[in-house]
Amino acid sequence: MEGRLTEEAYFKFLQEELPQLLEDVPLDKRGLMYFQNDGAPPHSSRGVTNFLNYRFPGRWIGRCGPHHWPAKSSELSPLDYFVWGWMKEIVYSEKLETREALFGRILDAADHIRNSLLKLLRVTRADQNRASGCVAAGGGIYENQLEAPINSN
Repeated sequence: MEGRLTEEAYFKFLQEELPQLLEDVPLDKRGLMYFQNDGAPPHSSRGVTNFLNYRFPGRWIGRCGPHHWPAKSSELSPLDYFVWGWMKEIVYSEKLETREALFGRILDAADHIRNSLLKLLRVTRADQNRASGCVAAGGGIYENQLEAPINSN
């Protein structure tokens, strides 16, 4: 997105650009997807929340949504702490000179991650293990016992 993140800019992204980004996702999978917002004020405006309630009924995560944003825990936020870091590592591996180059690198990184099924399965399995540990601890503090670290290479 160009410029500042405003309610209007984000709403336009959700209406016009998000559907294009989801075109390659099979319809049966789209019906099961959850949309995750962070706590940025434009993400919780009335127009945005109404749109997300319509587009992802009961299936979106964020402030003012049916599922609140999870606690800032590296144990329970793999999108923040692994996949996002992995993408940034790919995108910023070389200096970029133009906005177009940045956009192209982001798309390439997304394709690379999308096609790294084994690693994504490992991340998903690790996330399920962490969630199970949290449930077993009654939502309290617990010791995470990962079998092996998941690196982003």
